[in-house]
Amino acid sequence: MNHLSRNVPYYSPAPGYVTDSYGPEGDEVGFFELPMQEPLPLHPDDPLAQTADELVALAIESFQHEKHRSETRPRNSRSRRADRSRCSNRGDPGRQFACPFYLRRPADHMQCFTNFEFRAIKDVKKHVWNNHRLPPYCPICGRIFSTAASCDSHIRYRGCTLQDFIKPEGITVQQAQQLAEPADARMHEDLQWLSIWAVVFPGESYPTEMYPSGSMETAVCAFRNYWAANGERTVSEFLQGRGFHRYTLPDERRSFKALCKTVLRRVIDYLVENLAHEDSDASVGGPSTS
Repeated sequence: MNHLSRNVPYYSPAPGYVTDSYGPEGDEVGFFELPMQEPLPLHPDDPLAQTADELVALAIESFQHEKHRSETRPRNSRSRRADRSRCSNRGDPGRQFACPFYLRRPADHMQCFTNFEFRAIKDVKKHVWNNHRLPPYCPICGRIFSTAASCDSHIRYRGCTLQDFIKPEGITVQQAQQLAEPADARMHEDLQWLSIWAVVFPGESYPTEMYPSGSMETAVCAFRNYWAANGERTVSEFLQGRGFHRYTLPDERRSFKALCKTVLRRVIDYLVENLAHEDSDASVGGPSTS
């Protein structure tokens, strides 16, 4: 158990503003930006909401059919290697990186996998800052505060007593500044991801994988890729068959996008619930022993 002492420094969160751009093409401009607003969920009273259950069933069925067809189709050795690493193949546009916190403790950070997908290194960095920053806490008693100001007031008051507690999890401002440093453009993305791990968990062994790689994770990644390629067409054809022809209007288009996102998340939940047991006895990207 990792306990804190009176000498442990307190780190307040950094402000949510945009830093100066950096890098040859400014790829990671706005690393400190506040996260983008999530699309509004599909309202239960929306007429399209009544189609969600049927669409989820259709999406699962069509995905499983496509998966079965691809597994039974004759393939050469190159295709088989690509199938085995669909979510982790280097240079594959369908590749998805993992959140370092999820890879370290999957059970505690499952939402990092189910609610987010990271196609690029900058996506991982932004996620770590926006979702895993160290909260304001008292280094004496361990109490966590909603704002840095309230934490500072508590510390100045000196009314608490020394307690043993586990340090809250998250990155400090100093670690965020390290993550914001431009990476060498010649460095392979795998090494860039490992450099994130080294900043977030200094001194810890590197994981054996930096991509989602378990049975459940592979299925979720495959469905994300499938839905990205086929989701809107599947939903559009289904709605047309049910007489919904007005979704192309601005307001209805918003509902259409929300419906596609709703189906995606519900199918992911289904896959996690039904396939997670296959990975329960295996480590998911556990630390390397080397």
